[in-house]
Amino acid sequence: MQESDTPAVPDQNEVAEPVTTTSQGFYPPPEPSVLRRSLILSAAASCLGSAFFTIVQGTVFNFFLEDLNLRQRLPFFMGLWCLGSLGALAGSVLQERYGCRLFLFMFGCGASRLLWLPIGLLPFFGPQFIQSPSAFYWLSALTLLFYFIHSMGSTPWLTWMADLVPKKMQGRYWSLRQVGCSGAAVLARLGSGYFLDPFHKNHDLTGYTILFCAATVIGVMDVLMFFGVTHRRPIIRAKPAGVFSELARRLKEAPLRRLCAVYLIWSCSNCLIGPTLYFFMRDQVKMGVAGISVVESISLVALTGYTLLWGKYSDRHGLRGPLVLCLIVHALCPMFYFPAKAGDDYLIAMGFAVGAIGFCGINLFMWPLLINFTKGKGGGRETGMAIFTAGMGLANFLAFTVADRWLFGAVGWLLKLPGDSVNVYLAIIAFCMFLRFWSAWIAWHLPREAHETAPMEVITEVVSTNPLRAALSFFKYVIGQEEWHTGP
Repeated sequence: MQESDTPAVPDQNEVAEPVTTTSQGFYPPPEPSVLRRSLILSAAASCLGSAFFTIVQGTVFNFFLEDLNLRQRLPFFMGLWCLGSLGALAGSVLQERYGCRLFLFMFGCGASRLLWLPIGLLPFFGPQFIQSPSAFYWLSALTLLFYFIHSMGSTPWLTWMADLVPKKMQGRYWSLRQVGCSGAAVLARLGSGYFLDPFHKNHDLTGYTILFCAATVIGVMDVLMFFGVTHRRPIIRAKPAGVFSELARRLKEAPLRRLCAVYLIWSCSNCLIGPTLYFFMRDQVKMGVAGISVVESISLVALTGYTLLWGKYSDRHGLRGPLVLCLIVHALCPMFYFPAKAGDDYLIAMGFAVGAIGFCGINLFMWPLLINFTKGKGGGRETGMAIFTAGMGLANFLAFTVADRWLFGAVGWLLKLPGDSVNVYLAIIAFCMFLRFWSAWIAWHLPREAHETAPMEVITEVVSTNPLRAALSFFKYVIGQEEWHTGP
């Protein structure tokens, strides 16, 4: 891994801008060959990371809980991921005070993945251990520890990528990276689902052990690939900002407050609808592990295809308009679930696919928007990013706690129905649709960018685009030719 220590010499013809602790302004741009290699390796490594998380999260882990008789605690375990995001604050403080970004990334994102080995070995402690409360406590502790340590490396990784990717390449890099990640997730989702299905039907927990151990190997390979990515050591500030003083300063900035509101409300809706939809698919539509894996893979295919679309249109129209459109699309996707009956897997698949179209854009725009709203402020960007991540994590944990303890019972009480009835699930899904529309309204009021067009313009262009001409334009976009012949 190459590290640069030579500061950049400012161009006399350029207007000086404030630089942050990890700003590209401190260093000259890497050589084109080095930059190309680093971008390719970082994107390829992220694909392995996507496969790792696909295996250890989502369907596989949900059925793991079900086979451990912990299905009703699914919202609680989803919330541990959010609570663990507080590790981002610890990582950002260490990075800002000591500049140990590379070590934090390797430790946080690398060593943490070894914890899935003991998680995978829990079934070998025998049926008596699995049926006891000790299994719940050990699984909770290991899961929380994994997410906390991993979050310590997330902010160093994000600031590393923010320094590495040139501004003019951000749209293409992040969209192509997400395409690769979603493609890897499709393969991992299908492979793990079909592999696990016979084990689940026979109530054999060995399949989970095999999958979690394989995921650990893949996850470690992901981190090791970053040894080939050039790294520019961040410069330590003379007076590191305190977490709480930095929090107070950041919250005075209206654009960042609005961005946080958009993603907090949207993310909380996902936290409430996640376990609800899983229970709905299992109880109402009668779907098994293979069926859910296929549906999720279809949604990932939709996510892969539309990632290029959103990356392309954000380069042309700015981020605000495409974000509003994606939030609206994502809010509408649950409409397919309301008429679903037993065996209507296709309706669930359609809802997942439409939701993925909106989700991929919302997720894609989050990091560029966060980078834009936390740069050029005189330092402390790591803390600003960590505060955003930790704030979302705490809000999501509270949402999952509500879902775990009170949500289904409270809605059932209001409707005078059992908490596990289908109408209770649908009422919660409808409330989540409202939250998503609310977040779209707030996103409409985000500040305009210099090159931004009106949000309605991107909506008009998307719905009037000729598919064949759009496909040709996407190909040119991927290979680097900035041509925009996408009219009807």
